[in-house]
Amino acid sequence: LASAAGTTPPAASRGRAFFPLRLRGGDAAGGGPAGEPRGCLGAGAREAFDTVMKRRFFFCPSFSIHGGVSGLFDYGPTGSAVKNNLVAAWREFFVVEDGMLEVACPAVTPEVVLAASG
Repeated sequence: LASAAGTTPPAASRGRAFFPLRLRGGDAAGGGPAGEPRGCLGAGAREAFDTVMKRRFFFCPSFSIHGGVSGLFDYGPTGSAVKNNLVAAWREFFVVEDGMLEVACPAVTPEVVLAASG
């Protein structure tokens, strides 16, 4: 996304650069394979994609040697770099350009908080 001069384009033009990356296809009603919304991968393509990403260690399920935990992932060097670049782009767009405030909260919540909130 960097220009030939080595500078980074504004966030608005970077956002537009991602639109052509969306998958195209589906029927005339706008659906994808097997009636899924446009842009969705079929089950076989999703499994193949996950297999390649795990084999190249973009990510893997956390605690996989202990059976794994649903929804938690460990990122390899490349996956970590991609995640950090996405967070940096999000931060630049919302925090820097729009002047929003950023907060950081713990990722682990005590059980009493969950019980109190229902």
